[in-house]
Amino acid sequence: MLAYYDTEVVEDIIIEAISLDFYMLLNYIWAFAKNKHEGSQDEFVTYFELFHSIKYVKTADDKNIEFYVTQVVNWLVETDDNILIALLEHDFDQIALDHIGHYTIHINTDLLLYCLKNGNEEFLKGALKLSAFDKLIFK
Repeated sequence: MLAYYDTEVVEDIIIEAISLDFYMLLNYIWAFAKNKHEGSQDEFVTYFELFHSIKYVKTADDKNIEFYVTQVVNWLVETDDNILIALLEHDFDQIALDHIGHYTIHINTDLLLYCLKNGNEEFLKGALKLSAFDKLIFK
């Protein structure tokens, strides 16, 4: 239905899908770009907002929050939203580092500057060891 019909997914559906562990539904919502804010034509629910919602809904399962976030990262859905920065904003440095190879398109100057500005040392050290950043970024 998400793929072939003009559907509008409201934030309540996203919250409900998180609480019921329907991550496949969330995957389809993001894959078919149905993650728009209610009533908006071009404003999307970001990965930052999704991770925030996961942390909010899954507060009782603190140990499993990383598991749920990793499920989202494993979707490998290409969007304009920088998933690596969204992970770093929520202190999921290790998850971002573990999946850095899948999101090379998002390894850019913005990511480097974000890490330097916000002190994501664990991610930055790991990314530099992997030579993830293009050498031209440092010029």
